[in-house]
Amino acid sequence: MKRSLILAAALLAAFQFGCSEKPQETPSGSSSFTKETCTVCSENSQSVNGITTIAPTPESKPALTPELNPAPAPESKPAPAPESKPAPAPESKPALTPESKPALTPELNPAPTPESKPAPAPESKPAPAPESKPAPAPESKPAPAPESKPAPAPESKPAPAPESKPAPAPESKPAPAPESKPAPAPESKPAPAPESKPAAEVKPAVATGLTGDKFSSDKDSVQRVIELVKKLDGKYVLSASGDLTLINIDGAALTVEGFDLIVKQTELETLQVANFRGLNDAAFTKITGLKKLKTLAITNAIITDASVALIAKSFPLLRNLDLSRNALLTDDALSSVGKLKELESLLVNYCTFSEFGLMSIEKMPKLRTLDIRGNVKIDGSGLGVVAKISSLRALKHRSEMVDDNAISELAAAKNLEIFDMQDFAITDAAGEELKKLPKLSQLIIFRCLNFGSQGLLALKGKALTRLTLRDLPSLDDTGMEAFRELTALKRLYLHELNSVTDVGMMNLVYLKNLETLDIWSMSEITDKSIESIAKLQNLKNISIRSTKITDKSIDLLLSLPKLQELTLKDNASITKEAKTKLKEAKKIKTLILN
Repeated sequence: MKRSLILAAALLAAFQFGCSEKPQETPSGSSSFTKETCTVCSENSQSVNGITTIAPTPESKPALTPELNPAPAPESKPAPAPESKPAPAPESKPALTPESKPALTPELNPAPTPESKPAPAPESKPAPAPESKPAPAPESKPAPAPESKPAPAPESKPAPAPESKPAPAPESKPAPAPESKPAPAPESKPAPAPESKPAAEVKPAVATGLTGDKFSSDKDSVQRVIELVKKLDGKYVLSASGDLTLINIDGAALTVEGFDLIVKQTELETLQVANFRGLNDAAFTKITGLKKLKTLAITNAIITDASVALIAKSFPLLRNLDLSRNALLTDDALSSVGKLKELESLLVNYCTFSEFGLMSIEKMPKLRTLDIRGNVKIDGSGLGVVAKISSLRALKHRSEMVDDNAISELAAAKNLEIFDMQDFAITDAAGEELKKLPKLSQLIIFRCLNFGSQGLLALKGKALTRLTLRDLPSLDDTGMEAFRELTALKRLYLHELNSVTDVGMMNLVYLKNLETLDIWSMSEITDKSIESIAKLQNLKNISIRSTKITDKSIDLLLSLPKLQELTLKDNASITKEAKTKLKEAKKIKTLILN
């Protein structure tokens, strides 16, 4: 039926246009048309599989050519293309687009579609490709819309349609999914984590008692400090109100946390911390809260001049300061110390100060004690600076740079009472210079190898109350005669004098006021020396170590009426029986034996 209708339409068209085509019988018995010469439609008609189609003229339907005739598309491009872009394009959009697609497509391409598809497919792809590529070329998402408007509607619509629809789908659906779901997840989960960590960091502080700033009134805090001091084998003092006022520890095992807890005891008046190698300038800044501090000793730490400046600023009323063995300090530290106008005692032994640093402290009005032992740069000139400290009463120094001339410089120290000399390169001539010190009452001479008997004899008649002679190889029995005129002595220490024998010790009988006698490492001392010592009726404290005395000396020592303390060690000839006898004696309060 459908075929008959098509045949009738073809005959009607031929009649109207005057075509001379006649139906002829095909070998299969079906009718077909053959193309004959026609002046009207010779260029517009053709026979395809027995069906003659009449192509529309350029004036009737130019826009349908690309869709209805895929094969002739290449022939229509050169002519209609330039004409359709400027003029027909605007007319075809409103009229042809809606009418051509729904009506003509089903009627003109019925059964022959299987045979017509292979032909147009390869030819139509290359043709639209060049036209569609420039349009979608910026196939970037915003490009298709503006480029499709000027192009012919039939060609531009099919291309962007499939491209525009899937494009938003992948972009809109996956985009929100990864951005919305994962984003909150990582941000919300780790956020609580950092907030909970600080809470955990507070735990160590609570464990050590660092729960506030006013710990002096906190009994728990005081108890924690006491336990810490005991653990470090230190000393402490509690006031009547239960506050810690003194702490003295060896900080070799101390931690920064422990130090922080100690310096929170705001009632402290004395703080002595030795060998805390973790104490630097940063840790030291926490000490400033100890407003009642009068005595401070920070020794063998790693503080610098900055910490000393902080001490001078924070504790203007400080009286005693010990900065010994802080190797990082320079002369600038002494400049800060010079500002402590109430300071009475300064210990800076085994530092690196020079005479220039001493110039910063020469005008300190109340400085009475100065220990500069081990500051090897301080020579005679340095002692000349020290001599200008009018308030100075006690001086300790150890250096091989000090000679007889340096002692001459020191002779200007009119108020010096105590002088401790160690490792000086002095000779016997120094004895005469020492005698010039008008108020000298206590003299310690240690390991001054060239100072001997003549130097000691030069001191005869000096009102010395204490004398220590140690490791002086040049001192022998002759020098011991000086004791005949040193009768004011109350304390005498004789150490490592291997050239002195019992003969020299006999001169001790002149020391009627002697109360303390300490003899150590004198290999030539025997019971004969003890016979002389037993005549000193005012002796209270005796120490005899590393000598040749025997049990015979025990009864002599027990005969001393005022003897209270006795130390006998490393005297190989004393037996256990003699030691037992001493233990049974009730008159000796303190007995030390080995």
